[in-house]
Parts: sequence; C-alpha cells; structure tokens
Amino acid sequence: MEEVTVVSDGGYLVFTNNFEHNCKINVYYGYESSNSKQGKRFLLSMTERQMIIKNPDLNHRLFFLVCPNERKNYVISTRLVNLDGTDNFRDCGGYETIEGRRVKWGLLYRSDQLSNISERDVTFLENMGLKTIVDYRSKSEASAAPDKEISDTNTYSLDPNAKTAQLAAGSIDTDKNKSILDLLKEHKFNPEKYGDPEENMYKEYKKFIHSDSSKKAYRELIKLILDEQNLPLVQHCRGGKDRTGFGAAIILLALGVREEWVIYDYTLTTQYRVEKNKRQMNLYKKYTKDEKTLTLLSTLQQSKAIYMETAINEMKKTYGSIDSYLKDALGIDQNVKEKLKEIFLYEEY
Repeated sequence: MEEVTVVSDGGYLVFTNNFEHNCKINVYYGYESSNSKQGKRFLLSMTERQMIIKNPDLNHRLFFLVCPNERKNYVISTRLVNLDGTDNFRDCGGYETIEGRRVKWGLLYRSDQLSNISERDVTFLENMGLKTIVDYRSKSEASAAPDKEISDTNTYSLDPNAKTAQLAAGSIDTDKNKSILDLLKEHKFNPEKYGDPEENMYKEYKKFIHSDSSKKAYRELIKLILDEQNLPLVQHCRGGKDRTGFGAAIILLALGVREEWVIYDYTLTTQYRVEKNKRQMNLYKKYTKDEKTLTLLSTLQQSKAIYMETAINEMKKTYGSIDSYLKDALGIDQNVKEKLKEIFLYEEY
C-alpha cells in the first residue's frame, strides 16, 4: 500500500494496496503523523487491491499508519488537502530520500492563495494546527486578494520578484493592479509584449537560481522551517505553481529527496488544477479568439517537468552541484541539512 486518495467531496477514501496478493494490511488512523500506533484507532484490514471506505472524520486532517505483515509500519495520508476554496493545497510528506528515509507528513504544505477559502476551510486549517503562512505574492497581488484570517498563524511576505511566475498566475503587477482577465476585457492584452512563453519560463526558473531577491526569499523560508515552533507551515503564491513550486523543491532537495520525486511533486500542480485551468481558459476565450494569446496563456498555466529540470540543471551548471547551490546560495550547509532531516524525516519507514 502506498496511496490514499479522496473521492469527490472528501466523504470517501480510496486505499490502494501495492503489496503482493493476500498480504494482510492493518490500517490505523489518527490526527498526528507519527509512525506509532499510540493515539491511533483501528480503521480496516485489507488484502484486496483497492478498498473504498467512508471518511471517519471530515473535520480533521487524518494520517494513516499502515501495518503490513512482517514489514515495517509506515505513514500515509492524502496528498491533496480537501478544501473548498483552493485547488492546490497539498502535503509535501511521504517522499523517499536517497538514504531510504521518508519525509514526514503534516509539517510542510504548499498551496495556491488562501483568499477564497470558506469558513469550513478556516476551521479545518485551525484544527490542523497550522502555524505559519509564507506568502510569495507581490504586495499588489496580496492587497488585491488578501488571505483569509486563520487564528494562531503568522504570515511572512517573501516576494522573490518573479514577474513571469506572476504573469503565469494571471496577475500583472502594474500601478492599477490589472489582471490578465482585466486587460482582455479591455482589449489591452498584447501577447507580443511577453515574448515566447516557453523561453520566458526557462528564464524565470534560471532566475530563481541567480537573483538576489530569490535568494533572500528562500533563505528566509529555510530560517522559518528550522524553528519547529513555526510548524506546520504552508507556502503559497497565487496559483501555487512556480514561486511555491520552487520553494517546495529546495526543501525536498535539502532533505535528500530524489530529483525525480522533486520534479514529480512540481508537476502535480497541472494535475490538481486541470479543471480550474479549463475554466480559466474558457473565460479567456470569451474575450479573445487570438491563437497567439491563447497559446501564451495556456502555456503559462502548465507545470511542465522541464521547467523544474531547468532550475536543477542551472544549480549544477552555476554552482557545480545541487549541494553547492544549497550551501553557497541559501546557506544550507551540512549542519543545516542534518537539522532539517532531524525535524522532517521519519526515523524508520
């Protein structure tokens, strides 16, 4: 078993069994993500390939302890957190490192903006014990769509000044804070102004490696996650794709998560936002039939693997290795890495 997903509104959970046939698995659930049975309740036993059950608690984030016969216990949870007002709020836990350990669930989250979350979402996040919100949006983006207030949280604005990423999220940073949709409605959006969208995304991901504003923002992120009083923490921008995607990637890389899993996590944004992106493109099409404009906007919505690969390759090209980039650009030396591993990796999995 490696996976648990939610069905529709979260009322049901789907457990997938990836062990050999007839391997009995006992599953327990609780509100803490530890890999211990303490404080957890028995949920089910299964030998089938897949099992769908009613969600035992819709008001809290649940973590599941999987206990296979004659194998080590381990923890899983739903990657996507089922909220009404977000499409891309998800847990960065569960990924395997080069050392064979796994990232703890329930401590590091990534999301799109929190401006449209419902009262039910606010209560859910409060029940989850959320402590820190890292907002990568520019001042104008944040003021145009302020996050909803969540009790007992602190918000930190860490703008990496990523203009293409901001454009990709549908926002244009001008004095009047016009969105792409605003400009399309006014027939003032000119695709020629923004150049080739693929090339601009490559440039943006290289800029994450080189720019001083980017280095400053992500250094601050590392400082925040090193203090356990700040956890659980969620980082977000507008769409939760580029600025947030890069922030999540550097944490996972520092923990020793394999590059292919870091890239996989990045690409999940396209999967989770597929319906939102379709709705957005249909809205754009109401105001323009220009193919160049629509191609630009569609391309910017995607979290393509090659974008994150570009950033990782730029780390290696400029600094010689990922480790050297983490150390020299972000201050993540071996001592910091060990501290991060102590906080965010399970001892056994």
